[in-house]
Amino acid sequence: MYIYFENLSVLDLIKIKYKQDLDSKSSDSDYYFYFDIKRPASYMLNSFLFAGYNFKKLEFDMMQIRAKNHELQRLRIYREDLAIFNQKLRESESIRFYSQRNLVPNRLENYVLRGAIDGEILIKGTVNRSLYIIQVVAWHMSINKISEVSLFIEDRTWISILQEFSIKENIKLFASKNIFSTIFNRLKIFFSARNYPRLYFLLKNLRYYSFEAEEIKKDLQTIFVEGRGDIHFENDGNNSDFFWEMNSEFKKDRILYHARTKDHRRLLSDYGIRSISGKASFSDTFDSSLNIVRKPISIGKNELNEVNYLINTYKSNYFYWRSLFKKYNTKVYFSWYKFDKSHMAIADAINSVGGISVLWQIALNAIQETMCKSDADILFSYSNHCAQIDRTIDSNFKFNVITGYPKDYAIKASIKNSVELRKRLQLNGAKNIVSVLDENSLPDSRWHTGNELQRENYKYILENLFKHNDMGVIFKPKRYIDLKERLGDEVWSLLRKGINTGRCFIFDETKGFTTLATPIVASLASDLCIHSHLCAGSAGLESALAGTPTILIDREKTPASILNTLKNGTVVFDSWPEAIDAINHYFLSKDKDKEFGNWSSIIDELDPFRDGKGALRMGSFLESLFKGFERGLSRDDVMNLAAQEYADKWGSDKIVLK
Repeated sequence: MYIYFENLSVLDLIKIKYKQDLDSKSSDSDYYFYFDIKRPASYMLNSFLFAGYNFKKLEFDMMQIRAKNHELQRLRIYREDLAIFNQKLRESESIRFYSQRNLVPNRLENYVLRGAIDGEILIKGTVNRSLYIIQVVAWHMSINKISEVSLFIEDRTWISILQEFSIKENIKLFASKNIFSTIFNRLKIFFSARNYPRLYFLLKNLRYYSFEAEEIKKDLQTIFVEGRGDIHFENDGNNSDFFWEMNSEFKKDRILYHARTKDHRRLLSDYGIRSISGKASFSDTFDSSLNIVRKPISIGKNELNEVNYLINTYKSNYFYWRSLFKKYNTKVYFSWYKFDKSHMAIADAINSVGGISVLWQIALNAIQETMCKSDADILFSYSNHCAQIDRTIDSNFKFNVITGYPKDYAIKASIKNSVELRKRLQLNGAKNIVSVLDENSLPDSRWHTGNELQRENYKYILENLFKHNDMGVIFKPKRYIDLKERLGDEVWSLLRKGINTGRCFIFDETKGFTTLATPIVASLASDLCIHSHLCAGSAGLESALAGTPTILIDREKTPASILNTLKNGTVVFDSWPEAIDAINHYFLSKDKDKEFGNWSSIIDELDPFRDGKGALRMGSFLESLFKGFERGLSRDDVMNLAAQEYADKWGSDKIVLK
């Protein structure tokens, strides 16, 4: 019998010993595999091994765990299993209890449903990790030709739903009950400030309290901009949280931005944007506008306790943001961040003061992740294809506004910098210049694709650089800050050696969490662009829109993506060695293959405009919302009027209804 443990504990070892004492043959016939082991158990394990027990740590990499079509299970889970899991949650008694007893706010149910599945695979205790562990065990069963096993995961909520997934793989799923862990988790929730909305409100206000006088213009209707920390006001194609304002006629004195440093406050003030501390109004501490009937805390029902907690976090977010919006007369909440539940509570808060929530598309969700499901009044999307994905994953919206790619203004703005960079490499002998776009990575390759894939993104092309004296390489990392650590000494040394040739350049200037430069400036400076992860694809799309031949490497295998309809062997490649061979052949050929890196077959589906005006359309739509508010119209009439004006100018097919 094969038996698996998510996190082997002393209690698990005691149970195994007890079972062996009852059945003297069990230690020989049973094989025990563990993903992780708790420290006290690790001290005891040697004595069990010495006694003849068959214990072994389960060794695997995420890149090994694949579906029958070779797609990474991580990608398939986020698209398929989570959607099914979410529907089963919606039908569960724990969720129906609240919806049947409350006239709940618009987005509360979606907030709770999203909260139950929030968290990536790499985070312990999440639904995603549990679903992934089931697939890892199924993979191990397959390679060992085992038909039925037992899996013990740490006690968590929604075990009964997880068991429906495990039984399909002939896996008997059990929760490892541990009274100490249960008590610890209950106490962790009990002492969480978010569990007490009014306390959370007070503490957050104290955290953001500032003795500096804030300018509050009660008669000025404002837009709160949720940024990424890209405080940059030169319209030069680099990343900026205000690209839409700089490329439209939106009135910047309406903008509010939560500045977290003195330098940011100074930069914002110099440009004419109001920075705020984030402190709401203490007078709203006892706001009673939201009353939700909850079930009493249950000793045995973890699910009910989790839902109670999620409702409390919703209220905590709702009260804080409602107060902040009231304080600054905010009418529009504008954000890119839809990747957890928080935007749903914020959307209800802005609606409660007569305002509108707007989310803009920051990345190409080509793999149709359920984790990208959003719930807001208005969505800005690249294209009808992207809007259809929002429908597929059951996003909620009143209007989905097709703007085209929002940062395509950067193509024209980046030409000067890209020409200078290209000349710099050419002066050192580069004739055929390639740009490489990577992704972020994490060290534990069990729960993430790992650093090795990023090392490949640098190693293969650098080795090719050294073999060809007429080659140039431009690296545009998504995240430079910890790149040296992620690449390791060997590949980092290759990178430094490449830079020393004068034919290699890496963008390293960072603002916020990512490099300042956009992929476009790297792409425009090169003859060919390589995006190393088809499953992401956004940076590759930027390059293709800039007119640079762009190829994609699909090591993860992403059959659900529209990008996979591009021709294999001319645009899509399965590995770096295949791509390197094709690149060398492309540059050696006198007559360049016009199909190499050509996206013309799908580019219309990803951006129907391609005119450099995506940011203009976003800013203009936001400005039209305020024109409606200034006329005293209701929020619904404001949205309807703005949508009609947009449709009249850009086409009725550019406004998608839910």
